[in-house]
Amino acid sequence: MIPHPERILYPEIGLVRAELALYYHHVAAPLLEHLHDRPLTVRRWPEGLSGPGFYQRYRHQRGAAPRPIVIETVGDLMAWVGVGVIEFHSPLGRRQDHGRHDWAVMDLDPHPPAGWPELVRVAGVVLALLARCEIPAALKTSGADGLHIFLPIRPTDPHEVEAAMERVARVVTLAVPEQATVTRRVADRGPRVYLDFLQNGPKRTMATVYTARAVPEARVSWPIRAQELADGPEPFTVRTVMGRAVPPFPRGEPVDLTHALDAAGLPPLSELRRIPLTRAGSPGLTERGKGCR
Repeated sequence: MIPHPERILYPEIGLVRAELALYYHHVAAPLLEHLHDRPLTVRRWPEGLSGPGFYQRYRHQRGAAPRPIVIETVGDLMAWVGVGVIEFHSPLGRRQDHGRHDWAVMDLDPHPPAGWPELVRVAGVVLALLARCEIPAALKTSGADGLHIFLPIRPTDPHEVEAAMERVARVVTLAVPEQATVTRRVADRGPRVYLDFLQNGPKRTMATVYTARAVPEARVSWPIRAQELADGPEPFTVRTVMGRAVPPFPRGEPVDLTHALDAAGLPPLSELRRIPLTRAGSPGLTERGKGCR
């Protein structure tokens, strides 16, 4: 039984807690598979988005030490929804891997006036590069304005994962400097898509696949196929996906990420960092004779 099922969580559309609980029950099977053995960060709005919200990383029980939040059953999931959780954020590694990551991610964030068309073009370059490097990928919407590309990897130290994904990001930026950037300072990004490889660092979390997001339309982070990108930014929301079958979030065969990039001929990170990243005029990899074969 969900406490206060009539409580309005999304005031702009009148969506109540009972609807959010039904949504999470709808996606529970694949969501729980993805969350298995991952210590979570949750975002709670006990009074709905019109009230205060906060992050929580540990369970607190009287007389016991704080414990990481781990969700393994539908009951666990519903219990957290019942205390005001809207968003679930998960790390890129499992507890059993002791801090190593079994996913790598490229977070694509369009900087206005760049929008969905620019995002699709840059995502296509990222996916083409990964395909040529024989690295499988799974896509999902962020639930906000961006796109997440996940790569299944063998358990790897997060610093190594971050460095490998920076290599990918810089190669893409060199290939399409007018459309992609790795510039961290927001004011310097221009109308381009930011490739946030830093999300692979230690102790980072990502909005998990299938999570609802705390935006007025109650959007959700939803799996999407590459061939669906050109269809436009379909509004995946708590309400619009309820009548659909839940697509899986496919996890391909894990790869040794650094080895795959080395074997495919990507320049080392030290060399890539020496190349100026400008809006125009940056040498492309085809001109330099390097890149994935």
